[in-house]
Amino acid sequence: MPLTVDQVKALAEAMPVRNRAMVIVQVGLGLRIGELLALRMGDIDVVSRSVRVEWQFAPQSKVRTVPKTPRSRRTIPLPQVVSDAVEDHAKKFPTGVGRNNLYDAVRRAVPT
Repeated sequence: MPLTVDQVKALAEAMPVRNRAMVIVQVGLGLRIGELLALRMGDIDVVSRSVRVEWQFAPQSKVRTVPKTPRSRRTIPLPQVVSDAVEDHAKKFPTGVGRNNLYDAVRRAVPT
């Protein structure tokens, strides 16, 4: 079941500041976790308002790989809320977040 807008906001707020944009990006673009972690600033085109999804991290992998199906490689629209979150994040932090750091942050943010 998809999260409500209020649930997404609450989850983003519960995350460490460095990881908040990742919640907005994942929900706003509908990415799988491996696609989110493989996303780079160069994949985001603010002029054409689009995002290229061409890479992923497979489970238990530390190497970006091409998705296993051709349909997984795609260009998707860039919503303004995602663009704003990415721009704000880029101003505050250098790019790159490790997969384990994100998983740990999600575990701390989401009550069990």
